[in-house]
Amino acid sequence: MYQYSTFLEVIELEITTWVPESSTQLENPQGQQVAQPGNRMHTIINLIDGDITNEVGSEFIGSGPYTELREFHLTQIKESREIMQKNIESLQKLYGFFIEIMKSSKTSQQSLSRPQ
Repeated sequence: MYQYSTFLEVIELEITTWVPESSTQLENPQGQQVAQPGNRMHTIINLIDGDITNEVGSEFIGSGPYTELREFHLTQIKESREIMQKNIESLQKLYGFFIEIMKSSKTSQQSLSRPQ
């Protein structure tokens, strides 16, 4: 099956850390497990305007059983942002390289089309 991303999916980075409860875990119609709101931390980063939205489930705060996973989630966010920054830098370099090739190609075509 071919799956494509919409523009909205491309500009948002989503990071989810969750712990399933096998006895009470919900399943969606495709048979995939879905995290209970209290059992997940969910972060959405808009890569265009920089907005960050966080959801922290009750099991991850205070004396909840998953508080040690907060640092893991924060590390994942930091690493994801670093990866995205490196990808953007690579795209900028690739774009610059492409522009140089286009300029070089245009210059070569102009010199070939001039009468000698």
